[in-house]
Amino acid sequence: MSKRAVNWLFLVYLFVEAGLVALVLLTGIRFSVLSSIILTQVILLVPTLIFLLVTKTKVSEMIPHKKLHPVTPLLCIVYTGLCMPLILVVNMISLLFVDNEATRMAAGMMGLPGWVMILAVGILGPVNEEFLFRGTFYGSYRKTGRILAAMFMSAFLFGLTHLNFNQMSYAIVMGILAVLLIEATGSIVSSMILHACINTFSVLVTLLQRNIISEGNGNAREMIEEMMPGVSFTRIMLMAIFVYGMIALAATTLAVLLLVGISYIEKRNVEFFNIFKKQKKTEGEKKETLWSIPLGIAVVLSFAYMIIEVLLPA
Repeated sequence: MSKRAVNWLFLVYLFVEAGLVALVLLTGIRFSVLSSIILTQVILLVPTLIFLLVTKTKVSEMIPHKKLHPVTPLLCIVYTGLCMPLILVVNMISLLFVDNEATRMAAGMMGLPGWVMILAVGILGPVNEEFLFRGTFYGSYRKTGRILAAMFMSAFLFGLTHLNFNQMSYAIVMGILAVLLIEATGSIVSSMILHACINTFSVLVTLLQRNIISEGNGNAREMIEEMMPGVSFTRIMLMAIFVYGMIALAATTLAVLLLVGISYIEKRNVEFFNIFKKQKKTEGEKKETLWSIPLGIAVVLSFAYMIIEVLLPA
């Protein structure tokens, strides 16, 4: 699949999702929480499969896959743990400006059994999303030879697809971390492990805080202020950002060192270091842009929706 085709694909996602929202508003149809989760994943998967068939793209040629060293999956889990403080800090920074959408969504899932939440949100969702964003999108952009640009673009679109500024902020960071892991291992399985660990951890935290989240109706600001009465939410966040920022600095440094170690274990250290080297251009050669008009339209519409949602909360 070419970068032009995959850019059209993102616009298709947006229109399919918008069409579904319009259908719900016009007909009054109500979906259960579980049905909504499944439907969201179907909206992502079905258009992708259709595009792969129409463009006659071989999945095996686009998605990085190889047999991993037996110790690599365990190291991927450790890498995820080391990256969590950074993701948490980015999330907290976003909370200074917007609401915690993940907590609100968690409040709506309180009626589901724990194992269903882990299976749907913690495992199946990440596998599907990695196939799409680190497989289809990143794989297509990577063919241009602009690996770093492909990494940032695929991470940006992964964040944008959440359609809210809070989740978008740390999803972009996670997307970058996932691509780096893929380049170090040569397999998308590694990023699936990372994504599944992050989501499963979030689900487990949600289950442990089930009563608090239910009582607060998913309003993170109110829940935090109730736990520390007399202290403003902004002050609490700034203190937390400072403390966790120090932890994130040390943990992220260790994560980078571990990433390098994984690349050596998987015998991909040369390929991994090469992605950071400046490519030499022949005279008159121009960099191939990853942008196109359809993608530009999709990005503008997405940001317009997110801004309206902030200014006119439901």
